[in-house]
Amino acid sequence: AISPGGEAYGVNQKTAACPGLFTIDLGTGRATTVGVIGEDARDLNGLVMRSDGQLVALDRVSNSLLLIDPMTLAVTELGPVLATLGAVGALASEDGQIGYLSTGAGVGSNELYVFDLYTGEQSLVGTLVESGAVGISGLCVRKAPCRAGTVNAGMGTISDVLFLNGAAGEGDDRLVLYDVLGSFELRMRRPPSVPFGEEAPFVAYAWVGEPEVCAGIRLPFGLGALSLPSPWTGGEPQPHRIWNNIGSPEMLGEATYPSQPAPGVFASRADGPRRFAPFLIQGIIYDPGSAASVSASVTNAIMARPVFVPD
Repeated sequence: AISPGGEAYGVNQKTAACPGLFTIDLGTGRATTVGVIGEDARDLNGLVMRSDGQLVALDRVSNSLLLIDPMTLAVTELGPVLATLGAVGALASEDGQIGYLSTGAGVGSNELYVFDLYTGEQSLVGTLVESGAVGISGLCVRKAPCRAGTVNAGMGTISDVLFLNGAAGEGDDRLVLYDVLGSFELRMRRPPSVPFGEEAPFVAYAWVGEPEVCAGIRLPFGLGALSLPSPWTGGEPQPHRIWNNIGSPEMLGEATYPSQPAPGVFASRADGPRRFAPFLIQGIIYDPGSAASVSASVTNAIMARPVFVPD
């Protein structure tokens, strides 16, 4: 496990009755013992750091997720693992809030789960048997661009569904230039997992301005992260415009403009928006192919920057 400050932590079993925690200097490889973890027998197969500085470990002996204070080495149980771990297991996390765990083969279930590092709530992603993986003992998370969204992530490939004038955005910033006097069209497509002829309700948010960084506001249920705060998360800045055909206005926000579920155009103007202001747009859409514990995903974001194109 590696802290935001770059300090690395590891565990070694020694004996089941004496599991040790140590730090590692990533420049020299030198290890320094911190101490013995708790008072009970443990076999720790994975370790990640939570965003509050606490360590979360995967314990084979108790078949559970443990919370470890790296300062005091006190141990509390975060919750039982839904499946049987088996001989090996692994943990990984990108943001210190959402994690992934794998269970071993043989007596283990040989599966991959996504889980909440604060509540311990788990959701099955899928079996590792079909991939040919047996007994995974190490995981890592490849960080996706902040504005890529999570649509179709449960099926293996993230898909774009939000388009401005036919473009989903260039680069990690998802930049689209638009003519303030030209035609203007925002379109939401159905996710690949939604069959042809069926609709996909969504909520879309537009924030005025061009943020320098992506805040990555994490949503519950493993949905993913929005680039900026929303009515669901609180915080500032809140969106300037909302298109909401999902419902639940008390949670997702009251619609400021009407819209229909995807696929289709939800905002357009033949002579352009007539406003020389950049804006960021992103949303949440119904998605049976989601990797979350609910059938919904965060859409790709678009950073719309105005330009003036003379006749």
